[in-house]
Amino acid sequence: MGVEPVSKMEETRYSQNSAALPWPGGTWGAREPAREQTIAGRVQRELTAAWKACGAYEWVALGYLGVSSALIAVFARNLAHPGRLVATQGLLSAAVLGLCWIYARSAERAARNGGSFASRFWHFWRHWYPHLFFLFCFEELAYLVHMVHPGWFDGKLIAADTWITGVNPVLWLERFANPVLNEYMQFAYITYFTYLLILGGILYYRRDWQGYWSVMTYSMAGYAMGYVIAAVFPIQSPWFQLAGAWHTELRGGPFTALIGFIEHYGRVRGAAFPSEHVAGAFAALWGAWAHRRRVFWVFLPLVVSMCISTVYGRYHYMVDIFGGIVTGTLGYWLGGKLMRQEKRLIGHGANELQADGEAGGREAAGDGNGRNAREIGGAVQTKQQRTSGIIPFPDAGGVFAQERRGDRSRGNNKRIEARVGQRQVELLDEFIAPLERFQVDRCRNLSSHFQAGADIFAVLRRAGRETSRLLVVVGGLGPGDLIAGIFRFFQ
Repeated sequence: MGVEPVSKMEETRYSQNSAALPWPGGTWGAREPAREQTIAGRVQRELTAAWKACGAYEWVALGYLGVSSALIAVFARNLAHPGRLVATQGLLSAAVLGLCWIYARSAERAARNGGSFASRFWHFWRHWYPHLFFLFCFEELAYLVHMVHPGWFDGKLIAADTWITGVNPVLWLERFANPVLNEYMQFAYITYFTYLLILGGILYYRRDWQGYWSVMTYSMAGYAMGYVIAAVFPIQSPWFQLAGAWHTELRGGPFTALIGFIEHYGRVRGAAFPSEHVAGAFAALWGAWAHRRRVFWVFLPLVVSMCISTVYGRYHYMVDIFGGIVTGTLGYWLGGKLMRQEKRLIGHGANELQADGEAGGREAAGDGNGRNAREIGGAVQTKQQRTSGIIPFPDAGGVFAQERRGDRSRGNNKRIEARVGQRQVELLDEFIAPLERFQVDRCRNLSSHFQAGADIFAVLRRAGRETSRLLVVVGGLGPGDLIAGIFRFFQ
C-alpha cells in the first residue's frame, strides 16, 4: 500500500493548527526566579516609596542614626552591647520609614475618598513623633558617651570657665542662692521642655506645615550635632564632677521638686557638652523668629533665664552654654537649607505629576477610561497636599453609604445624590462650622470660623441630640483636635 500524498492546502491547515507543548519541568523551574524577582522588586519599590515619603527632618534623623551606627561598629570594643544598639537603631529607622510610608498611603486614600479617622490618626503621629525621637536619642547617649574615650574631660571645661571668668561659675553662683531665686531658676530650667511643644502646637493648629517641619528640622539638626559631639567628647556635668564642693542644696518649692523628680529618673550621666537644653531652646527660638515673631519675644527672656539656670542649678558648665548656642544656631542654618532643598524637590515632583495628570486626563478622555484619569488626578492632589499638609474633610460617606448603594441598585442616582448632598450641606452648615479649618489654607484667618467660646466639646454636645448628626461630627474629629483646641487660646 502506498501513502496518500497530502495536498498543499491541507498541509497549510495542519501547520496553522499545530501547537508546541512545553515540558512541564521547564515551566515550573522558571517560576521560582520570577517569583523571587517579583518579591524583591516589590520590596524595593516599597522602600523607595517610603524614602520618597520622608522629608528634610527624616533626612537628618536617619542620617544621624546612620552615623551613630557606623561609630558603634567602629568602636564596638568600647561598648558593652554594640549589637543591641545597632539593632535598636535599625528598628527605629524602620519604624520611621514605616510611619512615613503609612501616612503617605493614608493621605492618598484621603485625597481620593475623603478624610477618615485613620487618616487623621496617622497625620497626627506623622507630625508629632519627632518629640519621641528626640527623647530616645538623648537617653541613648547614656550608653554611647564612652564609645570613643573611656574617661571624662570635665577638667578641660572647668579650666576654660576659670580662664574666661576668673572663677568657677558653678561654685561662685552659690552665694546668691535662696529659696525664691532657686524656685525661679528651676522654673526657668523646666521651660525648656515647653518651647518646641508650644511653637510646634501653634504652627500645627494654624496648619502652617512648612513652618512646623522647618522648626522640627532646625531642632533635629542642632540636636544631631550635639549628640555626635557628646559621644566623642564625654562630659559628665558639674552635678557629678563637683559633687560635695558646694555647701548647701538648692531648696525651693514645687518646681524645684519637679526638677528633682525629672533629674532623678531621667538624668543622663554624660552628654553635658554641648548643652542640648540650650541647643533645643535656641533652635526653637530661631524658629519662632522665622515663623512666629510674637512668640519669639515671649520666649526670649525665658530662654535667657534658662541658660543662666543651667549653670546656677549645677547642670552645666558655662562653656556648655556657648556650645549649645552654636549648635542650635547651626541647626537653624542647616535646617533652613535642607527645607529649601526639600521645597524645590517637592515643587519639581508636583510639576511632573501635574504634567502626567494632564496627559493621563487627555488619554482617558479619548478612550473613555475615566478611572485612570481620577487616579492620576488623585496622585497630583495628594502630592500637592503633602506640600500644604491639608487632609480633605470627610464627606460623611459613612453615614450615607448605604443610601448611595441602594440608590445605585434602584437606578435613581441623580435624585438620591441630590438629597444626600442637601442633607450633608445642612448638617455641615449647622453643626460642623467650627471644623471648617480642615479645608482652610494656612494663610486664612482661622479665628473667623470659630464662634466665641466654641470648642469641640460644645460641638459634640449640640450634635449629640441626634445620632446621625453626632456620627457626622465624630467623623470629622481627629487626635489633633484636642491639641488644636488647647493652642487656640495662645492665638
